[in-house]
Amino acid sequence: MPKLIKVRIKRNQTGGTTRYTYPTEYNAHKINVICYESILAGGYDKVRNREDEHGKKNNHEYCIGVVSDIDAPQFLESPDIVEITRAEADEFFGEELDKKVEKVTDQNAVLSIAAKALRGETLTDEDKKAIDPSDSTPGVGQSRSYNDALKELGF
Repeated sequence: MPKLIKVRIKRNQTGGTTRYTYPTEYNAHKINVICYESILAGGYDKVRNREDEHGKKNNHEYCIGVVSDIDAPQFLESPDIVEITRAEADEFFGEELDKKVEKVTDQNAVLSIAAKALRGETLTDEDKKAIDPSDSTPGVGQSRSYNDALKELGF
């Protein structure tokens, strides 16, 4: 059974640039990252304004990911990486657990349909299906939710 992990990533702000420092034990080729904390609703502000117990800026954020049983020991050697439960992951995602967002699955189809609409042309049934996120026709679709991703990965 794969392991669900939470990784603490240090953020260093220099001028207008943010640099991220991952734990030494982190291996980007062996983790399936599900979400970075800063992309959740309100997450960026939460990360940017985080303070430690002494009121000092504590620049870090978390990501949630999945690693295999074989690779988990390497990751878990770091004090900045911990195994978490599905309930803890659900709490991390909060209200966004089941949220899906629209995404473009075929840019050419969407641009062609947009051009037709701007010229005042009538859209065909096929065009309408392509821009309906609930339809599987390439054009505009929906992302999977974090809940869907966790279920697909065995959680």
